[in-house]
Amino acid sequence: MKKAILFFAAVVILASCKKDEEDTTRPVIGSVKVNGAVADEHDVEAGTTISVEVAMTDNKDLNQLKVDIHSADDGHTHGDDGGTEEVVEENIGVWSDARIISVSGESDKETISFTIPNTIKGHWHIEVSLIDKDGNEAVEYVTTLHVENANLPVFEITTNPAIVNGEIELEIGGTFLLSGTITDPDGFEHIHIEVEDEATGTVIWEQEVTVVAGSTITLTDILVGPFATAGDYHIHIHAEDNAGFEGEWETHVHVH
Repeated sequence: MKKAILFFAAVVILASCKKDEEDTTRPVIGSVKVNGAVADEHDVEAGTTISVEVAMTDNKDLNQLKVDIHSADDGHTHGDDGGTEEVVEENIGVWSDARIISVSGESDKETISFTIPNTIKGHWHIEVSLIDKDGNEAVEYVTTLHVENANLPVFEITTNPAIVNGEIELEIGGTFLLSGTITDPDGFEHIHIEVEDEATGTVIWEQEVTVVAGSTITLTDILVGPFATAGDYHIHIHAEDNAGFEGEWETHVHVH
């Protein structure tokens, strides 16, 4: 009788352990559709709205979905799940966006909309991640978003002294000359040049460029400066065309 009681107790303990056993099964991202299509790369136009539809499952209960959009022009990769083989070039403009939403049940399908800025061009990653109620993470899914933009202003700019290794070198009190063209088939609404102290964010010099009718604005030996204090500065030319599209040219100035 004593042996029977001990056996029964052991069975109860084993059953209890099995019941409380932690779930370690990953949820699954079944598919990610951008504007209704599954692909390694999606070609889209700046200024438009895209939909990202994610289908997902779990053996018990889903918890949280995250869709993150970030620049892909630095060459970084995300393993073997997409967004890894793109030949990158420097993006025009800056854009990032991330959405986190709650999900539940053993299966779900969610659609999130993103509006692409009309100031950008280049390659971005859409990174999708998912966790369940027990904290298990799905294998992330990444696809590349190729943003096309034929409407941005085109800059052909030179400086004197010239830009070397991404910056202009000046001594304290120095100046430089800015020349070149800015072209846009829609014509221009405004063009503005400014220099910002990188340490403080203070604008130390600025100039509005006179806009004339036509598709090309010519800059001729615009004198920038003087730079009274040693340090690092950021110069950028901001142009907005008559269709509302914006572009920017920029470089750095090191004063010593």
